[in-house]
Amino acid sequence: KMAGESHHVKVSFGSDIYRTETYCFIQGRNGYALSSNINSGLEDRMKQIHEQRKTIHFVRLFDNGYYFISDDNGSEWVLPDGPLSEELAIIGKKEDVAKAKDGSWIVIRANHYVSSTGVDKALTQQLKQFYRDQKNRN
Repeated sequence: KMAGESHHVKVSFGSDIYRTETYCFIQGRNGYALSSNINSGLEDRMKQIHEQRKTIHFVRLFDNGYYFISDDNGSEWVLPDGPLSEELAIIGKKEDVAKAKDGSWIVIRANHYVSSTGVDKALTQQLKQFYRDQKNRN
């Protein structure tokens, strides 16, 4: 371990086109381990970021080999066309992305969130309250 190096581990699970489980572990700024059946585009990007000694902020794996990655070079995703892809295409930093098996999704940004229909009402109420509280503090 180098001075200042983090051992924090971030994990994401998904599946490939054959519905076999996939995984991604990120350790520290850009250490990583991937399942052998991970999307090759994601693997190539992570290898590039690692070689450039840049930071991988987070990876989200979804079903059918779909993914989202946020890193020092920006973000990249492989998802079917639709509202989630359209939301991700909007310029601005994404703090997190979640997509459920039923197709519902949430994109978290610094000052607001966007979600699809079908997201649990209790969750959306909590998010609304959180952003209201943050706005009132500023």
